[in-house]
Amino acid sequence: MPRSRQGKGPNFALVPHELVDDPDLGPHDIALYAVLKRFADFGAGSEEEYTGGAFPGSHTLADAAGMSRPTVRAARDRLAEAGWLSYFRRDGTSPIYFLHHTPLTEGEREFWTEEAHELRMAWRQGGARALFELLEERGG
Repeated sequence: MPRSRQGKGPNFALVPHELVDDPDLGPHDIALYAVLKRFADFGAGSEEEYTGGAFPGSHTLADAAGMSRPTVRAARDRLAEAGWLSYFRRDGTSPIYFLHHTPLTEGEREFWTEEAHELRMAWRQGGARALFELLEERGG
């Protein structure tokens, strides 16, 4: 099991009742959500700075959840399909996971697409110039 992240957030994981009651999700899905919450980024420890971002690899998740890697991937995909989780693959490293407190609506899902994430990251890392360069590369 992963060590406690003292100073990074609470020493417990809240799982929304609506997620637990979701008839399309099973025990592996709920357990994975709770394990991902243990890894979630809490910034400086303040709930206001919570981003929901988590970066554990599949081996780490499988060990922490007591599941096989294929079971972790299947649970991850069910959580994403149900709108409780968004994740983006990163080159040569583990994905970045974003946990949602309520399931995403169809409109909100567009905000959480891979392309939108790439554009947000370009803006954060390099401002308007980086964003425009990326859009220009794509012919947009």
